[in-house]
Amino acid sequence: MTVQEIKELIGAFSDSEAVEMELKQSDIELALKKAPAIPTVSDSIKTAVLSSVPASEASQAEPVYVQEEQQNATPQQTAEPQQDISLGDAAFTQVKAPLAGIFYRSSSPDAKPYVEIGQAVKKGETIGLIEAMKVMNEIPAPCDGVIENILADNEAFVGYEDLLMEIG
Repeated sequence: MTVQEIKELIGAFSDSEAVEMELKQSDIELALKKAPAIPTVSDSIKTAVLSSVPASEASQAEPVYVQEEQQNATPQQTAEPQQDISLGDAAFTQVKAPLAGIFYRSSSPDAKPYVEIGQAVKKGETIGLIEAMKVMNEIPAPCDGVIENILADNEAFVGYEDLLMEIG
């Protein structure tokens, strides 16, 4: 088997829905694995709609069409300034989770938190971490300001775009 054939095989595997493949040929052994595709929200909706129809009615049921928003399959890896919320005289920039995972206010259980309420922060400064798939992702401050509210609990699960903090 030539290097070109191996490259083509890897490319075909990458483009397929298969998550694991092994090939043994004379003196060559090749094992390929990739993470299974993460189901999208629309897949969950389709599954819920289909599983809620009894089998006796499934053959008579008309198809249900769900209009889907086109989404990027991978969430943004940086927190960006969100819509400013005005409450009286104060305007806050919302910091939302760029991905789902476990939110940490500090780098370790013994370390002091990255930020506290009332603390001034500079754009890009780390204000928290989210652990996803055993990878720690730093959450940078999207703008200069003062931490007005910390809305996510330490070591709590946060979903994609859940509100973490407000910066004033």
